[in-house]
Amino acid sequence: MDELLARLERVMYGLNYATTFRLLPLPAGTSLKGAEAAIVGVYPKAELTGPTHADAATVWEEIGYAFDYRGDIAHGSGLELTDDQEIELRELQDRYRDYVRGFIGPESTIYTGGCRGLPGYPVFWGFCFLLLNADREGLLLFGDASD
Repeated sequence: MDELLARLERVMYGLNYATTFRLLPLPAGTSLKGAEAAIVGVYPKAELTGPTHADAATVWEEIGYAFDYRGDIAHGSGLELTDDQEIELRELQDRYRDYVRGFIGPESTIYTGGCRGLPGYPVFWGFCFLLLNADREGLLLFGDASD
């Protein structure tokens, strides 16, 4: 997955425009408190600050917005992709969605926002989700775009 994220960030890099994408698997049965401990183990400055419940539709909507955003080149920021780069980007985005889809089910508890101290700086867009599952791995996923 690290290679996929690096390629996604590379293709989604443009004029005054850079992205950050991170995925952190969490053990099955992780509680919100346990998720915070696992996150802090990787990102020592991280802190959960009131995540709120969300649903799968919100996850896909926010990821979709991030993936579709191309900026505004006329005003000094964004992506200008060739047709080949656009095809590569769509393939990478589909692989990302497939991976995340494996952590979302009817039994999943989904939280959005409420996590400070993670790498990145959201200027144009940003998302952060916790996907927790009682009997299979969960996932922290976040991404943003800055100038």
